[in-house]
Amino acid sequence: MILIPRKRFSIEPMLTVDEAVQVLSRVVQPRKFWPNPFSDDRKEFEGGVSKEGFKFIRNIYYMNSFLPTIKGTFDWSDGVTKIRIILAGNACVLIAMIAAFAFFGYFLLSALIGIVSGLFLVSGALILGALGYLFNTFAFNVVSNSDREFLIKLFSQLQKK
Repeated sequence: MILIPRKRFSIEPMLTVDEAVQVLSRVVQPRKFWPNPFSDDRKEFEGGVSKEGFKFIRNIYYMNSFLPTIKGTFDWSDGVTKIRIILAGNACVLIAMIAAFAFFGYFLLSALIGIVSGLFLVSGALILGALGYLFNTFAFNVVSNSDREFLIKLFSQLQKK
């Protein structure tokens, strides 16, 4: 079982569910097949928001495989909305990264050694595969921290007003 990088946190703004949905709707636009990077109505995220929950990603116009998918739900209790948020990495990117590092390690060691020693080559591939996992997790954490900070700041600004 591969552990996909994830971050879980929650925010408790003093808002109703409807108000929280409106706040998120201000920064989330529907997905577009061919978005215009120079559009005036460009928002920070792309996806969907409803009372049942939300799912979106950062709205960027360059390649970044480590962008987290941001999912969440709204829970209303005692006059407070609790927004539960999960930032999840992409399983395909994780598998590709592990495989690339592992194959690179296997072929690099076999080229350097010249003599094929199965145990040595497999252990090298496993070690570099683990390094690929760590690289992916580190890159995911760097990218997801900005999304987490943005969402926390978005709701904390509302409470100060």
